[in-house]
Amino acid sequence: MAVDSDDGSRWCADDRGPVQWLAIDLGEAHDLSRVIIVWEQNRPGYRYRLEGSADAVTWQVLSDQTANAFPSMKLRCVLRV
Repeated sequence: MAVDSDDGSRWCADDRGPVQWLAIDLGEAHDLSRVIIVWEQNRPGYRYRLEGSADAVTWQVLSDQTANAFPSMKLRCVLRV
């Protein structure tokens, strides 16, 4: 579903290497206020870095979740707003 809006499809890299990436060219510059990532499995712990570029040459980190690790602990409450 990377760009086809089909919930039944998904993007997958050619190999199982640890560093994979996907670049989506929007055709022209857009003002973006959010990015929604729908993972293949609904579970915590996905590690990723989201980057953006105005020219596809110089990239800026928008969100770095490469250290994302769900702690293994006994919890009573899981959400506090």
